[in-house]
Amino acid sequence: MAIDFMPTTALTEVYRILTPGGIALFNFHHLDMIPKDLRSVRDERVRAFWTYLRENQILFRDETQILTRLQNVGYKDVQVGLNTDRVDKWWEISGKK
Repeated sequence: MAIDFMPTTALTEVYRILTPGGIALFNFHHLDMIPKDLRSVRDERVRAFWTYLRENQILFRDETQILTRLQNVGYKDVQVGLNTDRVDKWWEISGKK
């Protein structure tokens, strides 16, 4: 669930250890998880982390960015869906080796 916070090499490592034809399943955080106005966030550590994510463009912005990143690693048949529980949003992704 937090692989999208890791360097791109994490996605490459998952691909490397998949058997041929194996399928990787990922859940990536959606950019909307970060409040628009961070002044309302009481916990300074959370506010600092969310600021870091936003300023360094750590989270994927859209489906195209996810597709491009995974295809560049080598994944085939990449499927991207957006899901929500009315509180949070997240990307659900599968890719085949």
